[in-house]
Amino acid sequence: MTGETNRDQAKMQVLRWLRHGEIPRARAEARLQEKGFDTVVIDGVLGELIETGILDDGRCAESLVNAWCRSGPMAARELERRLVERGIDSELAASASMAACNIDELEDALSLARKRLGRLENLPPNVAARRLFEYLARRGYEEDTACRTLDMLGLSIEED
Repeated sequence: MTGETNRDQAKMQVLRWLRHGEIPRARAEARLQEKGFDTVVIDGVLGELIETGILDDGRCAESLVNAWCRSGPMAARELERRLVERGIDSELAASASMAACNIDELEDALSLARKRLGRLENLPPNVAARRLFEYLARRGYEEDTACRTLDMLGLSIEED
C-alpha cells in the first residue's frame, strides 16, 4: 500500500467520523492511532483538515457545549471538565465554557431548579429538596450554590 493510499484512507476515516458530529483533533488522532495509521500520516491528514477548516476544536467545543446545555444551564467548571475529558485543550475548554455560561451561576441554578421543581411537586418537601440538590450537583454546581438555590426556593435538604 502506498503512502498516498494510506493517507487517503486516514482522511476518509476522519471524514466518516465527522458525519456523526464534530470531534476534537486529539480524539481523531487517538482513533487513527488505534486504527494503526502511521504518525506521519496522521499528522499530515489532521494538519490538512485543520488548515481547511474541516476539523476545528473551537467549533467542536461549541457544539458539545450547546448539546449539553440544551436541557438547561450547566456550571462552567462542569462544562470545562467535560470538554477536557473529550480531548479539547484546557485553555479552549475554559474559554468555551465561560462563553456559554451566565456570569451569575446562582441565577442559572435558580432558573434550572425552578424548571425542575414542577416535576417534583407531588413529593414531600425534603425529598424534592434532596432531588433538586442532587440534580444541581450533576449539572456541576457547587454545594454552596445548590444550598443557596434551595434556600431561595424555601426548601431544605435536612429532615424535618
